Amino acid sequence: MRVERETVEFEFPSIAAMVEAYSKDFGPFVVSRRTLEPEGRWEEFIDAFAELANRFNLAADGTARISSDYLLTLGQR
Repeated sequence: MRVERETVEFEFPSIAAMVEAYSKDFGPFVVSRRTLEPEGRWEEFIDAFAELANRFNLAADGTARISSDYLLTLGQR
C-alpha cells in the first residue's frame, strides 16, 4: 500500500458563484441549511464561508480558484 499527496483546484466564475454552488449542491451545506435557516443563522454561516473562500482564493482576476490537498491511498493484491 502507498499514499500519495494530490491537489485539486476548484474554479468558479466568482466567490459569489462558488458560495451559491456550495449552498445548493454540496451535501454538508444542504443538510446544515435545514438546521441553520430556521434558527436565523444561515446567512451568518454563508458570510463566514465567503470570507474563508476569499482568504484562500488564488485568483486575482475576480474569479475564484481554491486549491485543496488530499491523500490518495493505493493498494495492490
